[in-house]
Amino acid sequence: ILGENRELLAPGRFSASCTSDVSAQFAFDAQTGIGTIDGHLAFTLDVAVGTLHVTPTQALEKTLDDSIDDDVQRKTITLSCRFYGYYDEQPKLKSRYATSPKITMELRDNSCWVQRTADFAGRTNQASGVDLKACRKACRESAACTDFLLESGVCYFMNGLCTKGESCPERGLTVRTKIPNCGERSTCIAIVDPTQMWISGDYCPTGENSDGPVYLKEGRTIPETLYLAKYNSQRDGLISGCTANRFVLKRTAPDKDFDDPESSYIELKGESIKCLPLDQNSYREIFTVGSATSGGIRAELTGLPCGAPNTTTMANDGAEDQAEEQNGVSALVLDDPATSEPADHWMHPCDCFPERWGANAPVTAEAFEVVPAGSNNMFSPAVFEVVVGEFVCPSENLIDGLVIVMDASESRDTSFCEVMCKEKSCAFFWEGEVQSSMQCRLYNDCATLVRETGSKGTLRAVPTTDKRYCHVADPEKCWAVTGRRSLLQANRPEDRIKCAAVDLVAQCDHKLLMGGQGVETCSRCVYRDVSSTQFLHKARLPDLFAHGQKLGVSCWEERYRAMTVNPGFTASSHLTCMSGKWVDNS
Repeated sequence: ILGENRELLAPGRFSASCTSDVSAQFAFDAQTGIGTIDGHLAFTLDVAVGTLHVTPTQALEKTLDDSIDDDVQRKTITLSCRFYGYYDEQPKLKSRYATSPKITMELRDNSCWVQRTADFAGRTNQASGVDLKACRKACRESAACTDFLLESGVCYFMNGLCTKGESCPERGLTVRTKIPNCGERSTCIAIVDPTQMWISGDYCPTGENSDGPVYLKEGRTIPETLYLAKYNSQRDGLISGCTANRFVLKRTAPDKDFDDPESSYIELKGESIKCLPLDQNSYREIFTVGSATSGGIRAELTGLPCGAPNTTTMANDGAEDQAEEQNGVSALVLDDPATSEPADHWMHPCDCFPERWGANAPVTAEAFEVVPAGSNNMFSPAVFEVVVGEFVCPSENLIDGLVIVMDASESRDTSFCEVMCKEKSCAFFWEGEVQSSMQCRLYNDCATLVRETGSKGTLRAVPTTDKRYCHVADPEKCWAVTGRRSLLQANRPEDRIKCAAVDLVAQCDHKLLMGGQGVETCSRCVYRDVSSTQFLHKARLPDLFAHGQKLGVSCWEERYRAMTVNPGFTASSHLTCMSGKWVDNS
């Protein structure tokens, strides 16, 4: 101290003393400045300058599990600490010191454990004769475990959330859900309002304003899209019964709201819908206990949703490329494990498609337009072309052994031969010109294409009315990818194409390969028997997946085999939506 210019003298060294609210032992090393709980790092203190860093290690999870009751949804260790600054003025005298006020630190589990009731794709037995603590520990250590169930001493991991309603294998199970990286800015809040259900939903962190985090519930329409934010009277105006520590729901206003993606700063200008009875204490309870209820409204933690997984691969030139061949067939087959049918979110050009798939790859616009509206691609199609050129069916298959020679008026009627065919219940008919005369030929069968030099016409097939057919996604690409390999028997038997008149289509293509004499055009596989294929379960990959949903991933086996980093072969794997991130089995 020099005159009136008083300067505070900094201590020469620092120390700490803490007590915890659990049985775990706290220790502080005065030499290194490391504070530990049961030997696990809790914080570090620079003993020379007094800088404090709260850096709890993940290994504290074991202490949390061992020291705190199993029913707590988010475990917390509270440290009550005082810090001391020592003045070593004279080495032989006892040091004087300054004491800080009591400082409280909460060391929270970075995983929240919340109970939820939901439908699941199944369950897997992990261990028998275990308690809740052991089952939760096993789920914590598994990267892909999101939900577990303890039933009669048996620990089960759930095989993914199911969104198929009554067809789900496991319905209405109350399980414990793991939400990793749990926090105010990384976890969604599920709100249930029994009086106004349209308000209910998952509100997820979307930005920040001067009052704290802002949460967003995505709706199907703009009026159904809502923000959850702390009430601000200057922004929201006077709302009866609403105070500064309450939360308010606001409508989105796309033309007025300000949102800066780089800084995550957001300003809300939309209409205030409702002041919630949840206050700051309820908000704290949600993120410390896992849930809170006030005024009939319940709020609880839930994991972030995931977007569609990234299926791009890095090409040799460094550019990202979709995992596809040049023919446009995805090498990765994505499946919903909650269904028994294969490849729910993948389609081959030879596959039939449900109407909900729309005219999206690999379905061509032409194929989609052929399907009658409302039929879901199960119908009795009109006649279809097999071959144009000099090829007909064997004469022994002619109905009544007759060739119908058409007069001028019949020749002008483009439907004459088709009408005659239907009257005779024929399977194939040919119409064309032979030595300047127009002919119509009706066949009860056609196993072989026969070239008739000097003729020029079109052979058509007539689908039977006692069967329902479906249109394939892309006939041309289907034949290029699989059809020609089937003709040459260059693929596995189970990969060979089956479709209406496939033998004749293959014969026509073979003749093209041999030079194409007498052939103008060949048809491709266009229709398949509905009873020979499964396709109604197929749907395009959703934009969002709920926390806990899984996706099956395998290779297109007609071309590829899966490989693992470790030696061996795996036919398939699973991706799990883990609170906003996709994780694999490892």
